[in-house]
Amino acid sequence: MKKIVLTIALLASSLTTNAQIGIVTKKKTENIPAEMWYTIQEKGRENQMYYTTYDAEIAGEVLRGVLDDMGILMDDVIGLDELGDPYWGAYLGNGYYCTVYLHRDDEYQLYTVTILAEEE
Repeated sequence: MKKIVLTIALLASSLTTNAQIGIVTKKKTENIPAEMWYTIQEKGRENQMYYTTYDAEIAGEVLRGVLDDMGILMDDVIGLDELGDPYWGAYLGNGYYCTVYLHRDDEYQLYTVTILAEEE
């Protein structure tokens, strides 16, 4: 399952202006990196991948790249999560359902694209 999330993230990262090879794994106590894909080493987050940026345009490009790779349109928003942030979802056809979130943190002016893969 983690391989699917990593593959999607790597494909999406190739569309950003500063492409990255590999994915950084951080401990939950470490600072989050900006402008790169990362995972957080914590129970319950094994199937989640993040991309954080200060730039709304870059967040939009990364989000569009991820959604395009899954065959989802930006207008196909499923709804809003408990924080009021939009999310999208798709069955990948290989036994996994993937949810993509776009979170905006107004306090720190950060945008985070989150990919969550779950077995169907």
